[in-house]
Amino acid sequence: MLFRRFGLVPGCDFTASSAARLAGTDPAAAKRLLARLASAHLVEEHAPGRYRLHDLVFLYAREHCTEGDDDPTPLRAYYLHTARAAAPLLAPSIDLLPLTHEDPPRDAEEFADADAANAWFQAEQHNLLAVIDHARGRLLWRLVETLRAFMYGGYQPDVIIALARRALAAAERAGDRAGLASMHHTLANAMFVLNEPRPAVRHYEIASDLYAKIGWETGELVTLTNLVVASASLGDLQESTANHERIIRLWEQFEPSPKLAATLENYAIKLLWAGRPREALERQLRAVRIREELGEPPGWQARACSIIGDIHLALGDLGPAIEAFEQGLAWGKGVQLAGTLSSAAMAHHMRGDGTVAAELARRAVRVAGARGLGSEYEEARSTLARVDESLDLRERVDMLNEVLDSYRDRTYPYLDTRARVWLAEVLADGARWDEAADVARQARDEARRHGLRRLEGQALTLLARLHVRGGSPGAGRDYARMALEVHREFGHRLDEAAALAVLDQD
Repeated sequence: MLFRRFGLVPGCDFTASSAARLAGTDPAAAKRLLARLASAHLVEEHAPGRYRLHDLVFLYAREHCTEGDDDPTPLRAYYLHTARAAAPLLAPSIDLLPLTHEDPPRDAEEFADADAANAWFQAEQHNLLAVIDHARGRLLWRLVETLRAFMYGGYQPDVIIALARRALAAAERAGDRAGLASMHHTLANAMFVLNEPRPAVRHYEIASDLYAKIGWETGELVTLTNLVVASASLGDLQESTANHERIIRLWEQFEPSPKLAATLENYAIKLLWAGRPREALERQLRAVRIREELGEPPGWQARACSIIGDIHLALGDLGPAIEAFEQGLAWGKGVQLAGTLSSAAMAHHMRGDGTVAAELARRAVRVAGARGLGSEYEEARSTLARVDESLDLRERVDMLNEVLDSYRDRTYPYLDTRARVWLAEVLADGARWDEAADVARQARDEARRHGLRRLEGQALTLLARLHVRGGSPGAGRDYARMALEVHREFGHRLDEAAALAVLDQD
């Protein structure tokens, strides 16, 4: 019977646990059956504890299994519940719709910690996709929903988008509002990771409305929180900070949770973009304290360290910034690794360690490129162009212009404006004064429009330098004083020193 039911296996291999679901027995009994089949050369233990069939044997088994008596539902239920068991360990801030009587009974692996959950996922990720490919109806969107937890360091977002669209269509045909809400939520998360905030906002709005209609308050609040984050990427930081404060007050009505910590963390990032690093540090440290008090499993530290490093960088505290980035790199992987490498490269550049900065930026480009991480790849390339002075000037300028071209189709004002500041600085270093001034004015205008105060101050400082150099010291002094006012107000110490240096030069 077990041999025949191997024809129901959708993936490339199986374990005693998954075979037990096929046989309707326990894993110990399934392991004994597998040992007998292996001795008869009907299955192969190709890795410790993992079995597979030769192609012809698999085809024979598939030809002799029949739907009904040979029901694949228990195996699919196993993957659903085991993926749901792994999800909170790998992504504590991810919320999945609570199970109901319409879902199959719980039947899952038990994981001692996040490492065990990750080990299961790494071994089973291809099989999980295969199970999803064969799933239909409610089980389909339930399985796809779990992939939100595996988006970082796991499945590519575009893969998840394709599966979520298929599941969304199935939920629409069935009139399943829970499935519709969950798949709009999943699409929004994946699109935001791909730096496509406009469609992400649209899907978050739909998901939040549907969650409200089915009465799931947590989902409604989570998607509203994510909506605020995605909307901020479109550039209105003033509205974003007000919305973050409102969402934080809503989360504070409940017990401290990963959601409150995540919201504080996202708020810290927006405050940093707005050029308010001291306030950002306060929120970020509170988020860290909440996570530590909750005893969250490892996984959040890499991002937290990277954000703290970026905040210290904005404050001009290079030592603490580099220390935070080193801690982040020790924890980091996947998406966060590329971003931390880019930030660490800039910290070493600001400290005068050009060789170290260039090597870190090159690593960031390799990591982001290998993972297919769109915005992180462009961020890494722009950092490399800024810090690697061994590159030809034309290559550095071309690279930054290519990055800016890529941002035209994906609204991301902070990264776009920062790349303009860096392009203006590279042009100025290459004595292309007029071009540098034009780009610096663009950066200043964009920074003002979006409330990016630190970047505004940096553009003003560069304009001050260029005017002094071009024989207009009066205008240069005016620009330097405006930059100085911005940086003193918000505590950007190194940027303040750069503005003062222009005034001293005059």
